Amino acid sequence: MSTTKEFKKFFLVGLIAFFSDISTYYLFTFSGLELNTSKAISFLIGTLIGYLLNTIYTFEEAKYSSNTLIKYLLVYLVSMLLNVTVNALSIKLFLIFEIDMNLSKFSAVIIATMFSMIFNFICLKYYVYRK
Repeated sequence: MSTTKEFKKFFLVGLIAFFSDISTYYLFTFSGLELNTSKAISFLIGTLIGYLLNTIYTFEEAKYSSNTLIKYLLVYLVSMLLNVTVNALSIKLFLIFEIDMNLSKFSAVIIATMFSMIFNFICLKYYVYRK
């Protein structure tokens, strides 16, 4: 399958995982859970959804492999650290410029997701699902 087609599928799966991530992030933060804890938990929920859909749909793995799961989780562990760090730094930067907290949270999650998306696709294609 071409890289372009895989990326399109990855992007669609990413949208589904992202909406799972952002909706749970807002649910947790509005319920009073700390920002970074909320982001980490919501990111993990999005990761689980992404793993299932990327394995079956994007990279069309026909069989389960514990090796693939371990590599996937390793990539997403690093990605989660990148995501939470970029999210926190973005919020701090926006607050320095006195941008509204709701807008800061939304903008930060978009920026963090973009960083993670690029990192994840490269790692999944060339490390986790390479054939």
